[in-house]
Order: sequence, then C-alpha cells, then structure tokens
Amino acid sequence: MRTPPGTQKNFSEPRIVRINPNASDWNDTRKTPTELAKTADRALNQANKISNKWRMIISLPEGVGNADGKWSIYSPSAWKLEAIDATGKAIDLTTRTYVADGKRWTRTAMGSWIAPKPVSAWMATTASVSFGKWTRGFPVALAETVGSRRPFVQALLQGGAANGMKFKAQVRTVGDAGKKITSYRIVGTGGKGGTNQAEIVFESSRGLPVTIRSFDGNAAKPSRLFWTARWDFSANQTFSAKDFILPRK
Repeated sequence: MRTPPGTQKNFSEPRIVRINPNASDWNDTRKTPTELAKTADRALNQANKISNKWRMIISLPEGVGNADGKWSIYSPSAWKLEAIDATGKAIDLTTRTYVADGKRWTRTAMGSWIAPKPVSAWMATTASVSFGKWTRGFPVALAETVGSRRPFVQALLQGGAANGMKFKAQVRTVGDAGKKITSYRIVGTGGKGGTNQAEIVFESSRGLPVTIRSFDGNAAKPSRLFWTARWDFSANQTFSAKDFILPRK
C-alpha cells in the first residue's frame, strides 16, 4: 500500500485496541445514542469558524499506514477539508481535498480536480452510507457532512442497526491540568459476524467527534481505522482567504 501525503513511510503494524463497551471509566447517561448523533450531525452540518488538526491510523488487509490532515471551516459554504479515502478495492490510500468558496465547491479525484459544482447542491445532499461502507468510508463521510444535510453519526446508527449491532451512549469525566473534562461516546458492538465494533467520542461543548474507531466483522482480516482530532473553537483564530479559492485543474 502506497502512503498518502503526510504519511510516515516507515510505519510498523499499528495497534488499534478493540473497544471495551463495559470499560469502568465510562458510565451510563440519560442521553440516548440518537440524541448524541443528532447533536453531532447538526454541529457538522452547521460548522462555522472552526478548524481542526486530525491524525489517522489505518490497518487494512491491503496494508497499513498513518496520516495527518486538517480542516479549515469559515462557514457552512466556505471550507477546505482533507480526508483519507480507504474505500473500495484499491491498494492505495489517497488523500481527498475538498474546497468551497461560498458559491461553488470542488475536490481532488485521481490526482486532479473535478469540475466545480454549486455549493447549493452540496448543501442539499442527504445521502447516507451503509454500515459495511461506514467502517472504511467514515473519514470521507465525516468530511462530506460539513455544510450539508448528510447524517454522518445517524448513518452509523441506522446502518449498524440494520446489520444487527447494538448501540449505547455513555459519559466520562476526567481531570486534565486541574480541569474536569466531560466526554460522551456512542459505542456499538455485535451484529452479523459478531466482531463489528464502532465508537465515536464527542467533546461536550458542541458535540463534535474527537475520536472514532471502527472494526469490520471480518475476524480473519479485519479493517481497523482510528481517527482523532484537536478542534479549535477560539474566536480569535484567523482564516486564510487563499484556502477557499477554487484551484484550477
């Protein structure tokens, strides 16, 4: 497997720990998985003047790798997003870059840029993804939820339930630098094959995902993905206008 830009080339087999739905540091919460999912999807759909830096670890039957990227979101119609495409049967991991300038958007595809399309069409899209595709396709699905009507976390619940998975919502409060930080998570297990797992941990202020883990149901050669992000919500952060200029082909 060739590595995408920003990926370490000398990278040993990653250790993506399987999810423990009964971990002692997580407790039941009155919030339901559906409530957490709707909050997160709304925050992504309406994202405004926020950014993040993310890291991914990927272990697929075709190979392993890791990558770094970032998002810059000025408004729901002006953004620059990077995501790893680990879908399909390709042996390559590729980085997708999405750019919108407020009126039109474009993205990379096979090393070039697709023809710009109206942002209005992007914003109206409500397509979701099946659980089988979600486990490997969530990095792209996550990026494509920004500024649209796509249901990213709700798609996990719907697709996973159709696959026989069971989901629950939990809460955790930990101390960090003298402060208490509360996080919520949705964890899903079981289903066809019995080894499917998915976890999304959310920060509590806006309900955005901070870590995501997925394991498909292939016990012999599972696909394992781990994504984590550090969000910047600060009011004084700056955005570069050049990030939102549509590139030429």
